[in-house]
Amino acid sequence: MQAVLYYLGLNGTKPAPLQLPVLMERQMSCAEYAESRQKLLRILLNEKACRVWVKGHCLDAEHKRARLIEQWHEVRAPEVEKAEQAVVQLQTLARPSRRIPEEVRARIAMLKRRGNFQGALNEVRLLDTVPRSQSVGQPVNRMSLQPLERGRRGHQEQKMSL
Repeated sequence: MQAVLYYLGLNGTKPAPLQLPVLMERQMSCAEYAESRQKLLRILLNEKACRVWVKGHCLDAEHKRARLIEQWHEVRAPEVEKAEQAVVQLQTLARPSRRIPEEVRARIAMLKRRGNFQGALNEVRLLDTVPRSQSVGQPVNRMSLQPLERGRRGHQEQKMSL
């Protein structure tokens, strides 16, 4: 109250400085902090203890980084699979199978020139879903599925080799 009266000019004597009590918890945390810093300094000054400390921290950081990378891959696995499928499909468009009839190949080429890759992929899919007349005893030829399977197998082998 004296400080307010002094600053308003109603009291001529300067008030005593404010003394705020310091909480015991804060004093303890400061003491604990100082003690932990002293302990760390002792470790860093001892060469053998320093090596052990650094090695432990490096291993912890390495494990943490590995966990983060693993989590990143888990989160993005669906995106990666989708992108791999898109790449395989585009490779199929780049080199269409010879079993595709000429008029369908012409439509696919026209759609590719126009930039309509989705339409070209739809043409290939339609060709795969439409049942074709076959001679008796001939197996079904599914050439368009083989690049997809080869691409997945190759990618899985690549992952395993890492």
